[in-house]
Amino acid sequence: MKRIVSSLFVLLTLGATAYAASSVNVSGNWVGVNYTSQVQGPSEVKLHLSQAGENIAGSYWAATGVAGNGKGSMTGVNTFHIDWVNTTKSCPGTYSNDYIINGNQITWTFTGKDCLGVEQGHGYATRK
Repeated sequence: MKRIVSSLFVLLTLGATAYAASSVNVSGNWVGVNYTSQVQGPSEVKLHLSQAGENIAGSYWAATGVAGNGKGSMTGVNTFHIDWVNTTKSCPGTYSNDYIINGNQITWTFTGKDCLGVEQGHGYATRK
């Protein structure tokens, strides 16, 4: 009986965690700033994200002149990951971003490589 109760508790806890993760919605237009190791100072960035369950897709534009598309998924109750592909022909590249969402604000860290070389950085944005 003790084993059954323990198993039931684990299942209920996992179910609650899965529900909580899927109850966060990152869909929308986000505007903020990005800091990267290859560019002096902050640059404006705009994200458009769409969420279907745990899956996330989107596009981005940065004032540095690059833009791209990405796909990812929720990784926790208030965290998600997106792999971006820079579609700017003059500066192809890829970036791997980890996000934290807190209400209508997201923060992120990233690593990647494009025409400027290996990059890392961070940023934040607010849902508009």
